[in-house]
Amino acid sequence: MDTDPVMLRALVLLVLVLLLSSMPARAEGDRQAGKTDAEILAMDREAWVDYYASHVSGSHASWTASYYIYAEVLRRRNDHLPPRNHSAEFESLLNDFGERAVSINDNLDGGGNIWANVYGRANCDAEQTVFGLLAGKTEPAHLHTVSQVRHQIRALEQRVDRERTRPRTTFFNITTATTDLHFLRADWAKIQQLVSTLGRKDARLVLDFCVDYLTASV
Repeated sequence: MDTDPVMLRALVLLVLVLLLSSMPARAEGDRQAGKTDAEILAMDREAWVDYYASHVSGSHASWTASYYIYAEVLRRRNDHLPPRNHSAEFESLLNDFGERAVSINDNLDGGGNIWANVYGRANCDAEQTVFGLLAGKTEPAHLHTVSQVRHQIRALEQRVDRERTRPRTTFFNITTATTDLHFLRADWAKIQQLVSTLGRKDARLVLDFCVDYLTASV
């Protein structure tokens, strides 16, 4: 079933609140399906997702919640490390940039509840990127550049512009897309400025994240 990106984001938040608040009296380990932060961090992310879903309900909502729990664990790890490389600014910017980029691609793709997992993965990857900036041990997976990020933003803008001329009988929500593009451009302007202060390896970690979610798919 098609779902408007704004409604989907609201639905994801509601599901998470209901699912996670359904265990208010439980210890943190129980909320995390019996795993401590350290044990979760020792797991591959997708292994954690499978583990959590199998120990909760196996529903789509539990899969989505597992990504957000993993992101929370990553965030707590980051919070215990000394600030470095504008880490606080990047945490806020990358989380918002990732959500906006996913929302635009979700909108253009025609939506669907499966995109909820992509929003969750973006949160995880934003925190993982920040960890790379903090710890200085993560190697960039690709060699993306500032010009490649600009190219992908222009590509999204062009796709949105093409949708503007089409009859409004499709799922596409032009108001949501316009708003997302506005904030995504603003985020990118700040990210680009901060990236210019980083070393090459750290800069590419950030640029990898940006390109990955500008081209997000399910």
